[in-house]
Amino acid sequence: MAKQQELLQPSRCNATSSRDGYLYESCRSCSGNKGQTLGEDLPSLRSPADWQRAIAQTLAEPAWAWLLLGDAAHRPGWDAPAAVQAALQRGRDLARQVRSSFPSVRAADLALALGAHVARSDEPPEVGWRQRRSQYSPRTCEITLYTRSLLALTELAVRFGLGELFTTAALEEAALAHEIYHHLERPPQSAISALHRRAWLRVGPITLALREPAIDEISAHRFAQELCGLVLSPAVLDLLYLHSSPQAAESLIQQAANLPVGGEKPKE
Repeated sequence: MAKQQELLQPSRCNATSSRDGYLYESCRSCSGNKGQTLGEDLPSLRSPADWQRAIAQTLAEPAWAWLLLGDAAHRPGWDAPAAVQAALQRGRDLARQVRSSFPSVRAADLALALGAHVARSDEPPEVGWRQRRSQYSPRTCEITLYTRSLLALTELAVRFGLGELFTTAALEEAALAHEIYHHLERPPQSAISALHRRAWLRVGPITLALREPAIDEISAHRFAQELCGLVLSPAVLDLLYLHSSPQAAESLIQQAANLPVGGEKPKE
């Protein structure tokens, strides 16, 4: 853990949290940061080390959660900040609960202990525009890991200076943990997104409310990060995969840098 903290130490905040060791708590505790952005402190992105510092500085929590939520953050009919905060807390708290019951169990063995089966697939992970690294089937309680995708994400992590943190083994553990969360959150009506629905249509006393699936993914990513003891969320690699060219990644970094540090709802 100490090596991971050193790897992802941001240039703006040199403190580390003694409770969890997670980077986001340290940066949020710095006085005077609330409501400010980090854009003016971005380094020149020329090397993996530069990318690593910029990513650690801008894509810590809750920035990655807001970026995953995307345009849904600005849709009317719900309290997006409350939903994001609840999703992050649900993932963190559930992971701590599971880890207290299974202190030193690897994710694959944990899945079996919780009644889920693990399979590995060498099939192409692409489904349309989506790239699957793992998948959970509630009908069969089976978690599938897509080995090609995990290898590709490992290469992506190296390219952006995160190879020491996101090794293939670490990514496999995180992917399993992500799907274990979905296994534990059955049935769907108990999911965090069901508790924070968005009012889509109101007709007199009748309200049609919809779920935002990204809320469940935010919670699953936070669960995986906590369970695996990572100082940076695996969600960061999902974001970088969608912005894998240097130009797109730099745009993502800049977008994250312009988010409020204190976790407020981003401006449109």
